[in-house]
Amino acid sequence: MALLLPNCLQYPVVFAGSAAIGVTVTTLNPAYTATEVQKQLAIADASFVVTTEELLPKLELAEDRLGHRETIHIMMVGGNAVVLSSAATFT
Repeated sequence: MALLLPNCLQYPVVFAGSAAIGVTVTTLNPAYTATEVQKQLAIADASFVVTTEELLPKLELAEDRLGHRETIHIMMVGGNAVVLSSAATFT
């Protein structure tokens, strides 16, 4: 699992909750470029990402660059999250 989140209330909640149940979490700096996000997702072999609506375009570009890899499931957090076909929301 990867976290692509700015400093926000959901960050420690999602990180700590995931770690508590034994999920390996990699953190992505929101200042990363799409190329840097893509490389870290590939290295971590992450198939699930938690992000915000504002960072979603960067994540989608990184996912496109991964090519034929399996689908990345996305959970968006925040008050204005929109539901995508492969996404869930958490407010």
